[in-house]
Amino acid sequence: MPRIQLPFAAPPAPATQHTYRSSAFGHDRDYSIVMPPESEAPAAGYPLYLLLGGFSDTHVTWFQNTYAVRCASEWKMAIVCPNGEKGWYTNGVGGSGPYEDDLIGDLLPAISARHPVSTHPSCRAVGGLSMGGYGAAKLALRYPELFSVGVVHSAALEVTSSPQQHPVFGDPVRDAAFRKAEDAFYLAEQAATRLPTDRRELWIDCGKHDHLIEGNRRFVGHLNLLGYPHTWVELPGEHTWPYWNRRIRQILPAVARRIHAEPAGV
Repeated sequence: MPRIQLPFAAPPAPATQHTYRSSAFGHDRDYSIVMPPESEAPAAGYPLYLLLGGFSDTHVTWFQNTYAVRCASEWKMAIVCPNGEKGWYTNGVGGSGPYEDDLIGDLLPAISARHPVSTHPSCRAVGGLSMGGYGAAKLALRYPELFSVGVVHSAALEVTSSPQQHPVFGDPVRDAAFRKAEDAFYLAEQAATRLPTDRRELWIDCGKHDHLIEGNRRFVGHLNLLGYPHTWVELPGEHTWPYWNRRIRQILPAVARRIHAEPAGV
């Protein structure tokens, strides 16, 4: 996808790149973070927004292609982008890649150990686009003890129902049980059986001309049937960075308020 042009000077708090040791992978991995000065962090740490990229995106793609850094500088919060590669934020079938274990068991603890960020679920959110939208929905549904909300942009929510062999989700017949366990529709059903206090709301959006719009509509219909808490908006746009750039500018203030981030300068 082409990179959009950002018509402004460098923001006051640029993203920085770091590495952490991944025990899941057995080697160092990269992430990027943007946050206010660490010396000014509150005692409980800055609220944290984990922002996931799409298929083959890196830990810098969100920051390169959108106003995310500029928007983040308006709030006392941290935004972290991991390196999702092509792993679907999932422990792939047959050991193809421990991406979920890495993110939950290695990245989040490493961030908390290295940066002054909150570890309380009410002060943490997860969001993402396309593959990362699927990841955000899955992680918010599966780990209510870690996140307060899942922000789901243009998500590939039906990836586990593909009739073809998949490098992460395997064969549709042989690996049917594995696919079901990773299916966002099934995870919503499981989450709906929890106490209301353990059901994490999903904020879902998709462009009206996005090729994934019908899958998003079907997922929202499923949530409606379950009575699962969510919001849903269809907006002008396609599966492109101009849409996600516009969306991050619109949604980030709401995310900041949900995770109790104060406006910068307060």
